[in-house]
Amino acid sequence: MLSRFTFVLALTALATCAFADAPAVKVITEGNVFTLYYQASATGTVKVSILNRNNDVVFSELINESGSFTRPYNFGQLPKGVYKIIVLDKTGKHEQVVKYGVDIRKTYIKVAEVNKAESRFVLSLGTATEETVNVRIYDNAKGLVHEQEIEVNGNYGLIYNLSKVRSSEKSIVMFEVSTSAGQVETAMF
Repeated sequence: MLSRFTFVLALTALATCAFADAPAVKVITEGNVFTLYYQASATGTVKVSILNRNNDVVFSELINESGSFTRPYNFGQLPKGVYKIIVLDKTGKHEQVVKYGVDIRKTYIKVAEVNKAESRFVLSLGTATEETVNVRIYDNAKGLVHEQEIEVNGNYGLIYNLSKVRSSEKSIVMFEVSTSAGQVETAMF
């Protein structure tokens, strides 16, 4: 028993040391300027690259013998879109996705019961850009009864017939709809 405890203690210490060496990397946006904040416990060479949606390098630089720095990057001359800021140092690769000039709108999500007697529901979705939407349907008696992933670009609608899912009139149906951008909406009937 002591050896198992010693092994767990050693793994915990190793993990703590590994995370202590990892730098703090953060990107703050103000208009066209994306400011990279980098702070590490040791100095070294840091490579910063900016990649476009096609993973083409649009900018790259080496910052020598630095443990901490703040670096603004002006995207004003770049096309609007999604970019990756990649920081490569001796601890590894650190990546942040940024959106420049892209309208960040929420996905429109609405679930409505259209026929209570037949347990029919309509799901309406609307997006300004391409979005992956995950739909989960739960029944309080059976748990998860349906799950699907939908690629949406524009408006989209589905009708669900849940008459075989509902076990009784008192049975509750819950929809959980989530987007790849992190938006989550729920509806209970």
